[in-house]
Amino acid sequence: MIVPAAGLFQKEHACRRFLFSAVRLAIRAFFRYTIPMILILLGPPGSGKGTQAELLRDRRGWKHLSTGDLLRALKNEKNPDEETKQALAAMAAGGLVSDEFILTISFRAFDAWLAEGKHIVLDGAVRNRAQAEAFWKHFEEKQVTSQVKALWIALSEEEAERRIAHRLTLEHRADDDPEVMRKRFEAMGRAAMKPVLDFYREKKALDEIDGMGTVEEVYKELEYVLDEKT
Repeated sequence: MIVPAAGLFQKEHACRRFLFSAVRLAIRAFFRYTIPMILILLGPPGSGKGTQAELLRDRRGWKHLSTGDLLRALKNEKNPDEETKQALAAMAAGGLVSDEFILTISFRAFDAWLAEGKHIVLDGAVRNRAQAEAFWKHFEEKQVTSQVKALWIALSEEEAERRIAHRLTLEHRADDDPEVMRKRFEAMGRAAMKPVLDFYREKKALDEIDGMGTVEEVYKELEYVLDEKT
């Protein structure tokens, strides 16, 4: 049986497309499971950064680097040094902890997980441009900048206040006090975080998703960004 030349061309083209797709999927799987990815979650208080980081930890096995958790854990230290005391006082008052202290505790955890080849999601670790630059320098030293993605979870101030009020009815955290939260929103809202967003935009490492949806809807958007990254 003689197959028309046009038919052979179509079959060959389909075969190439199949092989290309297979190779692309294989490359994505290689990056996803063998080369550590670093995701930096950014957003105002109440945007769900911690929730999304926990989902990545529970569903994909990522390591969750939360400076908030690291700082809150300091409260359990029996004999905190002076620098730790200052950090705890700043957090309780709604202020920001010094860059040097944040970087010290963050790099310690980050380096340990990176050495194990783990994917890492940073939650609340970058709050100003100086911190963004310091982390980027650290990423360069570790030769992982190509695997870094910064993700802004957009949320209106009104929705953030509603979510925080709801959270207060479920659990009481000192840093969820209304006045403290107002100060934190001023320090971590889009206007205050613009220098950080501009920095990651310059590095071509910034994406943004809508944080107004449900937890699952936001997570699906996050997964889409991660899959596109690889």
